[in-house]
Amino acid sequence: MPTVNALIWKNLLLHPVSGVFAAIWKFFGATPIDWFSEFPLFSIIMIVSWQWLPFAILLLMTALQSLDQEQQEAARLDGAGPWALFFHLTLPHLARPIAVVVMIETIFLLSIFAEIFTTTGGGPGYETTNLRT
Repeated sequence: MPTVNALIWKNLLLHPVSGVFAAIWKFFGATPIDWFSEFPLFSIIMIVSWQWLPFAILLLMTALQSLDQEQQEAARLDGAGPWALFFHLTLPHLARPIAVVVMIETIFLLSIFAEIFTTTGGGPGYETTNLRT
């Protein structure tokens, strides 16, 4: 799956001649960008974010749905505003799920190889290598 994801981004979306983003740039009269040569690290970040962000959002949305509505209603009746509700009820409730998401996403991000190798091969130079000596 990571290789397919990287190939779709490289050949279908970010290709400087026939990619979707190039067509959008041309539509607005701008010169298309060769993303993998001009902004290689940003390109890898976009690809990996597209791949793993929905998983993190799913975990956090599940945690938000488990928030007790009675506590929020009681806080609203006591005069708490939206900021107080967020900082004193919602954010503490999300502390453990946020920690889990950060841990899992860090493990996933440390094992990225296919996206880098398929799109840039670690270049230009050492711009997108994940192991530096």
